[in-house]
Amino acid sequence: MCLFIYHFLITKYATSVVIFSSREYLAMVDKEELPKFATQVTVAIFVSRIFGYFRDVATAYAFGTNVLADAFYMAYRIPNLFRRIFGEGTLSAAYVPVLTEVLRKRGQSEAQKLFLDVFTIMSFILVGLTVIGIIFAQQLVPLIAYGYQFEKDYQKLNLTVNLTRIVFPYLLVICLSALQMATLQALEVFFLPNLAPVLLSLAEILYLFTIFHITKYKIEGLAVAVVVGGIGQLLLQFFILQRKGWKSTINFNIFRYGVHPGVKKIFLLMLPAVGSFSVEQVNTFVDALCASFLPTGSVTALYYSNRILQLPLALFGTATAIASLPVFSQHATENDYNKLKNELTLSLRISYLMIIPATVGLLFFSEDIIKVLFFRGAFDEHSVELTSKALFYYSVGLFGYTGAKITATAFYAMQDIKTPVKVAFLCLSLNIALNLILMELLGVGGLALASSISSICNFLMLLLLLRLRVKMNLGITNIIKSTAAFAVVSTILVLTVSKSLRFIGIENEYLFVALLCLLTAGGYFAVLYIFGNNEVLHYVNIVKAKFSKK
Repeated sequence: MCLFIYHFLITKYATSVVIFSSREYLAMVDKEELPKFATQVTVAIFVSRIFGYFRDVATAYAFGTNVLADAFYMAYRIPNLFRRIFGEGTLSAAYVPVLTEVLRKRGQSEAQKLFLDVFTIMSFILVGLTVIGIIFAQQLVPLIAYGYQFEKDYQKLNLTVNLTRIVFPYLLVICLSALQMATLQALEVFFLPNLAPVLLSLAEILYLFTIFHITKYKIEGLAVAVVVGGIGQLLLQFFILQRKGWKSTINFNIFRYGVHPGVKKIFLLMLPAVGSFSVEQVNTFVDALCASFLPTGSVTALYYSNRILQLPLALFGTATAIASLPVFSQHATENDYNKLKNELTLSLRISYLMIIPATVGLLFFSEDIIKVLFFRGAFDEHSVELTSKALFYYSVGLFGYTGAKITATAFYAMQDIKTPVKVAFLCLSLNIALNLILMELLGVGGLALASSISSICNFLMLLLLLRLRVKMNLGITNIIKSTAAFAVVSTILVLTVSKSLRFIGIENEYLFVALLCLLTAGGYFAVLYIFGNNEVLHYVNIVKAKFSKK
C-alpha cells in the first residue's frame, strides 16, 4: 500500500508541473479550473489503480498462473486489440477536438446531434464486430494463440475459444463507454468518468468472493464478470450524461437525413492515428502469439508483470505526456522551437526523477515485489519465478517507454503523426526479430527484454529525428546528467537501505518492502534537495506555491 501512497503524493502535482511552466498556456485557460481538473483525474486514476490491484490479487489467488489463467488472459487480449482503435484510443483522440469545437461554436444542441450520430454509427460497427468475433472465435483464437494448437491436448485452445465468445461483448460496452467518457470530458466532467473502471474491478472481486465458490464454471464466471463490469461502466456514464441533459440512444434518423458533418471530419482525423495505435496492438498481438509457444503460465506472467510496470509508466510517463501536449502545441503553433525544446527537456527530466528510482527498485527487488503483491493461494513459487523474471526484463526499458511517449508528443504537437508511426513500425520489426531470438534463450523474460530493447530504440530514434527536425540541440547532455544522478543516488540508497534492513533482522517481506519504499523515497528526495537538484527544486516550488494560496 505504501507504493500507492508514495505514487499518489508525488503524482498529485505531476500533471500540473509541466503545464504551470508555460506562461503562454496559462493565459489561455482558467487558472483555477486546470489544477482542479488535473487533481480530479489523478485521484480517480489512483482509486481505480488500487481496485485494479485488489482485483489482480484476488484473481492470482484463485488461479495463479495455471492453464485457466493463461486461457482467460489470452481471451481477454483479443477484444482489447480492437479497444484502442474504437475506444479510448484513436476514436477519442479524433472525437474530442471536433465535439469541443462544435460545442463552443454551434452550441449544445448541435453537439448533441453529433454525439448521437457517432454513438449510433459506433453501435452498429461494434455490434457487427462482436457478432463476428463470437461466430468466428474458433478461427480467430488460433491466429493469436498459435502455439496452443501444438500442445498435447486441445484443452487450453478450446477453453480460450469459449472464453473469447463469452468476453467479446465487453468490446461493445467498453467502447461505447469510452465514447461517453470522452463526451463528458468535453463537458468538463472528469472525476466520475475516470472512476468508472472501478466497476470492472468490483464486478470481478465480488464474483471471486461469492459465486466463484459455488460454481463449477469458475473461469467462465470470471469472463462473465468482465462483461458485467463493462455494462456497469456504460450505465454509470449513461446516467451522468442524462443528468447533463444528453441522451445515449440510437438515432435512426441518420438513414433518412444523413449524418452530422462532424462525423466525416472525425473519421478522417482517425485515419492517420490508426497506424500508431495499430502498431501498439500488433506488438501486443505478436507478444501473445510468441508467449503461446512457451510453457503454461507465460501469458499470465506477462500480464501481471506488465500491470505492475504500467503503474509508474501511467502516473509519470503518460501523465507527463498528456500534460505536455497543450504546452508543446502552443510553442509549435508559434514556431518557437527553442521553447518547445526546453519544455521537452523539462518533461523528460521531471518524469525521469520518478521513473529512474522506480526502475532501480524493480530491477533489484522484482521477486520481493511479486511475492508481496501476489504470493498467496494458487499463485505459488513457480508463478513468482515466472512473473518476477518478466518484470525484471520489462523494467530495463521503463525509461524507454516513458521517453518515447513524451518525445512522440512533441511530433504530435507539430501535427506530424507519420514520423512516430514510421519509427514504431521499424521498432515493431525489431521486436518481432528479438522475440524469436530471445524467447529461445530467456523464455518469458526474453519477450519482456525484446519489448524493452525495442522501446529504447524507439525513444532514441525519435530523439534523433526530432533534433534533425527542429535543427537544434535538444539538451540531451543535461538529460543524461540528470538521469545518471537519479540512477546513482537511487541505487546507492536502495542497496544501503535494503542491506541495513536485513542486517537489523527485518525478514517479513511486507514490512521489508514497505520500509524500503518509504526510507528510500525519503532519502532520495532529501539527498537531491540538499545537492540542489533542479527537478526536485521545481517540485518543491510548485508545492509551496499551491500551499501558499491556501
